Amino acid sequence: MIVAVIPTLNEEEGIGPTIKEYLDAVPGLRVIVADGGSTDSTIRVARSLGAEVIYVAEKGKGAAVSAALNHLRKMKMDPDFIIFVDGDYTYPADRLPDMIEILREDESVGAVLGNRLRNLSRWSLLSDLYLLGNLVIRQLYRAWSSINLEDPLSGLRVVRWRAVRDWSPASKGFEIETEMNFYLIQRGWKIAEVPINYRKRLGKKKLTIVDAIPIIRVLRNYSKKL
Repeated sequence: MIVAVIPTLNEEEGIGPTIKEYLDAVPGLRVIVADGGSTDSTIRVARSLGAEVIYVAEKGKGAAVSAALNHLRKMKMDPDFIIFVDGDYTYPADRLPDMIEILREDESVGAVLGNRLRNLSRWSLLSDLYLLGNLVIRQLYRAWSSINLEDPLSGLRVVRWRAVRDWSPASKGFEIETEMNFYLIQRGWKIAEVPINYRKRLGKKKLTIVDAIPIIRVLRNYSKKL
């Protein structure tokens, strides 16, 4: 069994196309939408497409991921893999079969990330403030730790359930990807990457420049422990 976990907060424009595309790409996929209090039609759209919706008391992507993991444990689900993806339609699903195959073939790999940065032009990277921020944080990863990933903050990742089954994230916001990276590496799991395309989001962007501060703080703190 494969489960997709999609954190949401007012993603009525992107959640429908995202769920449809992922259901088409992965036969038998079970979709869990972890919602942080949407006031638009996000929940209605998700349910109409067969997704299970769980309510998250705290706002933030990290809080949603933590709630989803707790839900899987509470329901005694035992999936092979979990797909973590944003609900804004930015991450195409066409490379999912390849990402899943890497996990099936190599038991030492704990997660496969979708690498957005490989297929983007230099102009696209330098002209988009948020993507430029990703490049800066990538360099900090390389300067402060032994984790050499091209796109460490990718919001698309296929993760082996066994690798995160006992993980209780401390992160509440967008620093959740960095905490996950270090959690896996510290426990001896490899992280692979697959180049993907990246689309313009549907709906309003939630990430702000200020969100880089906790990401860098978590990166620095975990780097000292490696």
